[in-house]
Amino acid sequence: MAEKIALLGCGFMAGAIAKGLVEKNVIPAENIIAINDHNPTSAENFAAKYGTSCGAAETVAEADAVITCFKPQNYKTAMPAYARHMHSGQLLISIMAGLTTRDIKSLLPEGVDVIRTMPNMALAVGLSATGYSPKGATAEHKALCEKIFGSLGVISEVPEEDLTGVTAIAGSSPAYFYYLAESMIKAAVEAGMDEDAARMLCKQAFIGTAELWKNDDAPPEEMRRRITSAKGTTDAAIRTMEAGGMANIVAEGMKACRERFVEMGIEMMK
Repeated sequence: MAEKIALLGCGFMAGAIAKGLVEKNVIPAENIIAINDHNPTSAENFAAKYGTSCGAAETVAEADAVITCFKPQNYKTAMPAYARHMHSGQLLISIMAGLTTRDIKSLLPEGVDVIRTMPNMALAVGLSATGYSPKGATAEHKALCEKIFGSLGVISEVPEEDLTGVTAIAGSSPAYFYYLAESMIKAAVEAGMDEDAARMLCKQAFIGTAELWKNDDAPPEEMRRRITSAKGTTDAAIRTMEAGGMANIVAEGMKACRERFVEMGIEMMK
């Protein structure tokens, strides 16, 4: 018998999960329950859009796994409405940044397993990079988490303390790539290129590069070396970026991401 999944919250991430699970025949649409106790209409609209079921807070009792798809800052106020209907033997999967397993369990009944995950927005196209920590969870629940998120991209088990690093390199990193693309397009336009042409060419360069790397196990420095001729145009660009401290800027940005991840957890559970 197929598992039942409850999605708490009906936003982008919930939609990406539902869409992927249904399209890949991982979980039948009728076994996915959309729930938003604070906005029931959004759950009804979600069910109509993705073909899932929808229900009130008490329907979480029917689910094998409950996935928190609301913002982490809402967990403390939103979760009690659902937690009172949960029971021992269920699994709660968190996709919330910052909140530790201990924080999450503090609002749940005894015997509910918690698995923390950190996916990214590519869930929407089945290409997420997801890190997860199944701290204390049963083998059955761990397998269910892997089934769900493994069908939506790649999934890698890490110790809970390493989820800060997962956020920096995978969860938040799509924004870094977009920021780089934004900067490249701006520079091209300032140099006289048509903006639409610059956007199209930059976008395709990112897509093509990702596909090349997907099909090659070489490390990024080797991939870069293959297209960087000594004293050529690419070499000139890379040397200028190195002189400007790009590697340090990236490192500092990722450090700030990790530090903010920890701070958020502390702030949200006060």
